[in-house]
Amino acid sequence: MNNLTNLVVVFFIVIQVLKLPSSKIEGSRQFKCKASKMELTITQPDDWHLHLRDGEVLQAVVPHSASSFGRAIVMPNLKPPITSTAAAVAYRESILKALPADSVFSPLMTLYLTDTTSPHEIKLARESGVVFAVKLYPAGATTNSQDGVTDLFGKCLPVLEEMAEQNMPLLVHGEVTDPDVDVFDREKVFIDTILQPLIQRLPQLKVVMEHITTMEAVRFVESCSYGSVAATVTPQHLLLNRNALFQGGLQPHNYCLPVLKREIHRQAIVSAVTSGNKKFFLGTDSAPHEKRRKESPCGCAGIYNAPVAISLYAKVFEEAGALDKLEAFTSFNGPDFYGLPRNTSKIKLTRTPWKVPESFSFSFGDIVPMSAGLRLLEDGNFLRFRFSFQREIVQFNCNRSEATRKSSATDSIIHCDIKPENILSDAEYNPWAAPAPESISGEAITPKAEDFGYGMLLFEIISGRRNSEYFDDGTEEDYFSLSSLQV
Repeated sequence: MNNLTNLVVVFFIVIQVLKLPSSKIEGSRQFKCKASKMELTITQPDDWHLHLRDGEVLQAVVPHSASSFGRAIVMPNLKPPITSTAAAVAYRESILKALPADSVFSPLMTLYLTDTTSPHEIKLARESGVVFAVKLYPAGATTNSQDGVTDLFGKCLPVLEEMAEQNMPLLVHGEVTDPDVDVFDREKVFIDTILQPLIQRLPQLKVVMEHITTMEAVRFVESCSYGSVAATVTPQHLLLNRNALFQGGLQPHNYCLPVLKREIHRQAIVSAVTSGNKKFFLGTDSAPHEKRRKESPCGCAGIYNAPVAISLYAKVFEEAGALDKLEAFTSFNGPDFYGLPRNTSKIKLTRTPWKVPESFSFSFGDIVPMSAGLRLLEDGNFLRFRFSFQREIVQFNCNRSEATRKSSATDSIIHCDIKPENILSDAEYNPWAAPAPESISGEAITPKAEDFGYGMLLFEIISGRRNSEYFDDGTEEDYFSLSSLQV
């Protein structure tokens, strides 16, 4: 037999092994194949951990965040730090003035907790309507943290009690600063010696453990009751491990605090955020520094990821097979925890080739973004998305016949492979999607599985190539299984 016959025989053998019903897929004779952009529309995300700085740096970087996010929790570690409600209000006005004219971006302000913060200041913050949280920096833990807390339980307990009373979240940089503790262990020690005792003492206090980096942090957050403890997660801690600091020489633009950890910790964080657990949500910790300060003998900690953050988060969820959980992580879990309404605006992510700039140049100097210089779709080991996305996710009724599809359909599935060869038309030429899962999970095949979808998938598995391929110039190449449908 020739190759085509062999493949067709194998196709029908596998169909029998899977015990799929052999119902006809209506409308396949009307099949049309046209190259199209793959798009995904999701509720506009928020950034629940963002550094905007002030002055000319603020003017330079805020448009990047405002173009992607509806709101952001803005960090207060300026010089001097934002320790009062009045200072927070003034800082907010500076941010609003720096926004592009047509922007609707909303900065959510925070206070910088010190040994001398008063309970009265917490009341003022709540009454202001613009302050949404208080940030705990252990003194000396990170950038501009020298004015942070030196004794949380000895000097800040009345403030924490007032925060619990006012339902004001505490945002935690979760590292101890004891020089005798290894830098890679500081998050774990903080959980054991500070955070766990704090939760036990004030269980009603809402706490966000920010930019988590370890499996211990994941386990701690998962062990706490929903609504009391949550965590933000950065793109860098989802995509990079500590090897990224040293590959090809010292890499200062991959240096951040908390520092990148072992691969086992990165994998634990990815598993947590892509599981659908509502306790984890987006917080970029985007932290701009001038290139010369990052590449100096004593380089600053911080990764500037605002221009590429959404693309990077999308990559993580796509690789984990969890695209259906991306929107909750980026757009729902954060506002739900803070008790704020979800955004009603939408953003569209479109797959399109692009190159991350090597740097962004401003009058004061250059800022190097995360993934600088990498080409989307060409550097396949890294980026795949711009403000962009690989596949549209649609929910549709999957039925066994035209009668049930048009009348009593109730079952729905999430379809993660919308492409031209999976779009069929009915007798009235209305388009509908035929399911073609990317992989078989091992779960039982249900009536939701259509012959056509699995057939197309199996042709690709057997032949070792996609049924069609699209190129940057807009052309396409169809392979035998697709062509056979058009004959």
